[in-house]
Amino acid sequence: LMLVVVGSEPTAQQLIERLRADGRRITVARRSLAEALVAAAGHVTAEELIAQLQAKYPDLAPSTVYRLLADLEDLGLVVHVHLGHGPAVYHLADVAHAHLVCDRCGTITELPDELVDALTAQIRAGSGFHAAFHHFSIGGMCQNCATSPPVRAVEHGQRRLANRHRLPVTTTQAR
Repeated sequence: LMLVVVGSEPTAQQLIERLRADGRRITVARRSLAEALVAAAGHVTAEELIAQLQAKYPDLAPSTVYRLLADLEDLGLVVHVHLGHGPAVYHLADVAHAHLVCDRCGTITELPDELVDALTAQIRAGSGFHAAFHHFSIGGMCQNCATSPPVRAVEHGQRRLANRHRLPVTTTQAR
């Protein structure tokens, strides 16, 4: 997994301090989840987090991990996003950004909000709707795939299947 950091991500201790400041008890499960999220340094599914935490704490219920992820999301510390056909992925809330996913190769590009602000403003001006591009990905074709010859349908399906979850991530900077 290739990840270029968009902003400064919080440390596990900073996540724990924020939970404490919100009046939450700092349990072994909360501390372990914070550490796992920081160690992931990118997109991770709840199932991956559950497997990782249950390896150390076999009695930890999956529902506890989902509840703790929801708590972190409510505090604005974690974001979940749907990057396509697979399960939702979670990542630390650093700088707000949208996700572009290549329909051909599966590459994920993190796009800072500054680059989608004009589109958001146009949508708001035209319809009054306040669009948020954080929860779902925007599909299309990356520059490499757009300029390369088409692939056979079978090849395309196999490539997307292989790239379904552990995908390279790049970041586009605002100019």
